[in-house]
Amino acid sequence: MPETEQYQPTEEKFAQQIKDRSATWQEMISESSLSNEDKEKAEQIVREFSQKKFDENNSVIDSFYYLVSQLLSVFEKYKDAEAQAIFANLKDDIWELQREINN
Repeated sequence: MPETEQYQPTEEKFAQQIKDRSATWQEMISESSLSNEDKEKAEQIVREFSQKKFDENNSVIDSFYYLVSQLLSVFEKYKDAEAQAIFANLKDDIWELQREINN
């Protein structure tokens, strides 16, 4: 008889994966063409998100939308291709994590 996968709550999946993901995101930000001030803002946004706890007032999907929105507010003033590519990669990886923890 094949083994069935154990159900794992979204919050547990998030807790298991966010440390590595947030480190990757922070590294991407630190190596970007953003000003030092904006790098710090973006890294702080990621740090706060990585400590996120979900509940009825703080849903998973809303939290991911909010993270992307906050990062966009930092990156939107940069028109160079590198900054735009980094934001696109961050956004794609953020949504990939969201899909992974919701499956």
